[in-house]
This record gives sequence, structure tokens and C-alpha cells, in this order.
Amino acid sequence: MEKKTFVTKEMIEEITKKYPTPFHIYDEKGIPWVSIGDMSSTDMILDTNKKLTIFGIEDKKLEIIPKGTILYSIYASIGKVSELGIEATINQAILALDFIDCINKRYMKYQLASMEEHAFSVSNGNTQYNLNASIVSNFKVRIPPLPEQRAIADYLDEKCTKIDAAEANIGKQIDALKRLKRALINEVGTGKRKV
Repeated sequence: MEKKTFVTKEMIEEITKKYPTPFHIYDEKGIPWVSIGDMSSTDMILDTNKKLTIFGIEDKKLEIIPKGTILYSIYASIGKVSELGIEATINQAILALDFIDCINKRYMKYQLASMEEHAFSVSNGNTQYNLNASIVSNFKVRIPPLPEQRAIADYLDEKCTKIDAAEANIGKQIDALKRLKRALINEVGTGKRKV
């Protein structure tokens, strides 16, 4: 199967915008503003650490990105992929991607996630790895027919859900063992348990 150049309807890159000043940011109210930190541990963004005022959005000429848009990190922690579960704005370290109709969005999320090493290999910068919309738009990706894209995405969704559940279960077991260890040390240290 031929690999094709990355194809989107639109690629939003906030390359000329500076970070909003504290005057533009609310803690709890306002429009969500996605940073790399918001997408580093989740593949579906439902909330953000910072919100912007309408004034801040207008002043910085930011776009409000629709729910369902795929986000791709292009500065520092490059190659991370998330989907917006809410309407939000993005900072300059993130690309917002809207794909043409012959691309299954879930399939493309997995394709982009699989290309993290490639992203590092084509990035530039001396002290921090960076990409830009031009570099990303030249990525070569495998684009099978739409039914096959859906089947691949369905398969990966099913397998990744099982892996995530197993990982969560292991995390709970580790937490329980840590609590047991602390309790044991406390009981022996305070003399409540004899050795």
C-alpha cells in the first residue's frame, strides 16, 4: 500500500501568538485553553488547567476549536495526540487537525501516535525539539480504504481499552501494596505490632 502525504481540510497553527498574560486567564471561568500539559496524560481532553477570557481570545486573535478536533503537539513533547472533547483554544505548541472525508479520525489518531519517533527524527532545534505545520503536512502516512481504516481503529480501540483496564487494575494493586507497606512500617515503628 502506498503511503500518502498527510491530508487535512485545515491545520490550525498559532505560530505568531505569544502566551496570554495573567490578565487574560481565569482560573475557573472562561474558554478552555489547551497546553501540552493538558494533553500529556489523556487522549480525550475534557477540561484544561487554564481558561481564557473572551477579551484574551480576541486580543490574541485565537480561534475557538470545535469539539472532536484532533490535537498534535509540535513543541518540546512532540508527537503527542489528543482529541478535543470540548470546544477550546490552543497554544502555539499544538496543531489542530481537521481531516478530509476519506480519513477516519480514530484511525489517524493511531497513525499519528505510531509516528512519534518519526516526529523526533524530522524535528528541528538545538535545545528543544520542534515541528511546524509545514513539516507535519509532509508526513507520509499509510491510508488504506475507509472501511479498512475503520476496522483498524475498531481493533485498536478494543485492544487498547483492555490494556488500559489492566493498567488501571495494576495501578490499584500497586497503591494497595504501598498502603500495606506504610501501615506495616507504622505498626512496627509504633510498637503496635511485635516483630
